[in-house]
Amino acid sequence: MIIKNIYLENWKIFRNPFERDFTEGLNIIYGPNESGKTTLIDSIRTIFFSKHTSQSEKIKSLVPWGSSLSPGATITFSHFDELYRISKRFISSQSLLEKFTDGSWERVAEGDRADNEIIKLVGGKFPSRGDTKPELWGLGQALWMVQGQPIIEKEQSLNEETLSSIQKLIGAVVETDIEKKLFNKIMTQFLDIYTEKRRDFRKDSKIISIKERIKALEKEKDEIDQKRIDKENLIRDIEDKEILLQKKKPGLAAALQEKDELKSKINLAYEHRLNREKLKEEVKRISSDYKNLAEQIGEIHKNENDIKKIESNSEKLNQEKKQKEEDLKKLVKEIDAYNQNLDETIEFFEKKETEHRYALTAHTAIQEEIELKEKEERLKKVNDLEQEKLEKRKKLESLQAPSQKDLNIIEDYHRKIHDTQTKLDALGLKIKAIAQTDISGTIHLDDKRVEFEIKKGKKKDWISHEVARISIDKVGEIEIKSGSEDVKEMKKELEEFEFEFEKLTAPYDSKAIDELRDRFHQKNEFENHIKRLENEIKGQTKNGKEILIGEIAELKKRIESDWSKIPENFDLRKYAGNEDKIQAKEISAKKINELEKELEGYKDKEKNLKKELGELNNKKDAVQSKIRDFEKILHGNNERKSVLQNSLENFQKDGFTLKERKEKLNDISIELDRKERALQKYTEDIEEMENQPEKAFAECENKINRLDQDIHQLEKDLAEKNGKLNSMLVSFKDTNRIEEELFFLKEEEKRLEVEASALELLYVLIKYYRTKSVESLSDPVKKMVNEDLKRLLGIKYAVHLDEGIKPISVTSSSWGTVIPIENLSFGTEEQIWYLFRLALGRLLSHEERQLVVLDDPLANTDASRLHRALQILEDAAHQLQIIVVTCDVDKYNWLSNANYITIEK
Repeated sequence: MIIKNIYLENWKIFRNPFERDFTEGLNIIYGPNESGKTTLIDSIRTIFFSKHTSQSEKIKSLVPWGSSLSPGATITFSHFDELYRISKRFISSQSLLEKFTDGSWERVAEGDRADNEIIKLVGGKFPSRGDTKPELWGLGQALWMVQGQPIIEKEQSLNEETLSSIQKLIGAVVETDIEKKLFNKIMTQFLDIYTEKRRDFRKDSKIISIKERIKALEKEKDEIDQKRIDKENLIRDIEDKEILLQKKKPGLAAALQEKDELKSKINLAYEHRLNREKLKEEVKRISSDYKNLAEQIGEIHKNENDIKKIESNSEKLNQEKKQKEEDLKKLVKEIDAYNQNLDETIEFFEKKETEHRYALTAHTAIQEEIELKEKEERLKKVNDLEQEKLEKRKKLESLQAPSQKDLNIIEDYHRKIHDTQTKLDALGLKIKAIAQTDISGTIHLDDKRVEFEIKKGKKKDWISHEVARISIDKVGEIEIKSGSEDVKEMKKELEEFEFEFEKLTAPYDSKAIDELRDRFHQKNEFENHIKRLENEIKGQTKNGKEILIGEIAELKKRIESDWSKIPENFDLRKYAGNEDKIQAKEISAKKINELEKELEGYKDKEKNLKKELGELNNKKDAVQSKIRDFEKILHGNNERKSVLQNSLENFQKDGFTLKERKEKLNDISIELDRKERALQKYTEDIEEMENQPEKAFAECENKINRLDQDIHQLEKDLAEKNGKLNSMLVSFKDTNRIEEELFFLKEEEKRLEVEASALELLYVLIKYYRTKSVESLSDPVKKMVNEDLKRLLGIKYAVHLDEGIKPISVTSSSWGTVIPIENLSFGTEEQIWYLFRLALGRLLSHEERQLVVLDDPLANTDASRLHRALQILEDAAHQLQIIVVTCDVDKYNWLSNANYITIEK
């Protein structure tokens, strides 16, 4: 299957229509995080393996946030050279499968039929409920990597569709046609009884039906037995209630008679309560009158005493206030004198502070002049160093010297020439001549012609490599030839070496090795000297020569500005531009110290004056505050005195004197005492005259109500239970028929369980037989993975697969031990699963190119392996359609045949 095009609309982040085309080979989807790369890939799985009617949480999450839009998608794909198009819309539930025929799209199926037809085309299954899972994706389970899950978990095995495809591809024979029919019949019968995964009985199997019927009959029998028990209990309950009813009725008649006898006592109790409450109200009223009058008399006495105290207190406060006013006048005079002294001190301090500021500015200007001189000297030194550097640079450029590499080559050829010449000399013809008389002539040594003359008794030596021809005057000629081939080869080598040596030394106008070495060392000395000069220049300028020049100009401006701020009549102004900067600096520093001492003295004086002045002001404020307090208290006393006098006048408005009020209070007291004694007598009789009769009457009424309710409830219960008993007698059943049916059903249950156990055993044997056969399918996959692993890692690891054709362990060529795959580094484990998917995809692409989806497969692969991993990816793309999802597209940039698909955030 090959994906040609994907179109999304209202699909999560893709709210607006979104469309991308894919090639048959390598496709790289890239973009930043949260741009929708994984959403795009997930749409393939959702369209193929989710029903259009699904209402799962995942389907609901496809709706763009904050909207009620229906997510829709269309995928165009090819399958065995036929072009199809599947369109689905979720939430509003639409599905359409089309096929491209004769230049146009033809409808194949709609709705549920379209869902079922697409599953037949791409393989896999729909989930029974909830969201789709990897094990339902057909070949996609092994070929599609989910984001953040590079491995297939241990508990997941490759689905039957993947294993069957591998089996069909390599031609593995699991069983014969006869065995296959038998096995299919056994598996069909097994699946009629058991569920495939959990090995439980199927809900629609015959044995479950019998078990449920047995359970229902046993429940029915238990219910009939329980009804029999309930009937007997109901009869006993009716008999008990009839006996209890006969006992309650006489008690009710006696309680009614007792109630009639208590009514007369209740009337007396009511009359006693009315009299008591009336007397209680009179006592309360008289007590209130007595309390009000007593409070008036006490308030009058209190007001008269308070007025006398206020008058005495006010007189004392007036005397104290006069004394404080005298103290305030003295403090004001003293404060004025201190303020005058403080103003004089501040004025003199400000004058000295101005002189101090001028002195500081002069001192700064002198320091800046010293700094300016130092920077100007540094600038001069930098200029001198630059001039020296320029001269050295010119000498270096005029010097013809070889580089280290060229010198090494020249020395090597010089050594070869010397060694070859030495060998030639050792193999050459050695000619010695001793003259018996004076002789002269010509000797030809190879290609050289030499004139010679030997005096009598003298010797002469020559060496020739190949030919030596000697002509002696007046004697004749002698020719000597060497037959050694080694000499010829060496001579040829020597000529080649000398030619190369000439060519290498030609640019330097010298063949002397020592001179060339001296030039090389001289060149190094010039370069090192120039580097030292550059470092010294950097050390002098720090931030550069231009910065230093700028600093000098800035210093000159600041010095001129500083001296312009100082008046001409200031004594330090004469040092502006003075050459003796050190003396000027010392004098200015001395001047600053003297002024600072004077300022410190004036500061102390000002501080002490302010402190004393503050204390005087605090005393003044305290005295003024005390005076204001006296005035407030006096004003308050007058206010309170006025209020008390008004209160006394209000009490006297009713025309009664204080004596008359006291007489009236005594009369009220006598009457109150008499009424309280009468109330006490009534209170003492409450229990006997009121509470006891009322309590007895209430108890009698409660007793009558209880008996009446009990009798009514008993009569009601008896009627209900008799009706229930009659109903039970009508519907009562016999259990003999049920027990007989249960016996036959249990026998059938035993027979079916024996048959089911036999089928389960046969099913297990078939599964075991097939599992062993499937193990042979892993060899082609393992071989391809190991070949790619060797390309990626060398011969370090060899992968082993389990019976489900999944990577499980590796053998290390370094250690010779088997290592579980989960014990490897996460990067190596990720790479093995990456190669496994590519190998499996290539294996399954025998008849049709397969789709491999890889979500950031090389996130943990280091740079040393990455280029080999990408080469394997590019090679695999010749047989597969590969879709790679990544945030880091730079690592894939060198892939020349990839289709790059960008997704903007």
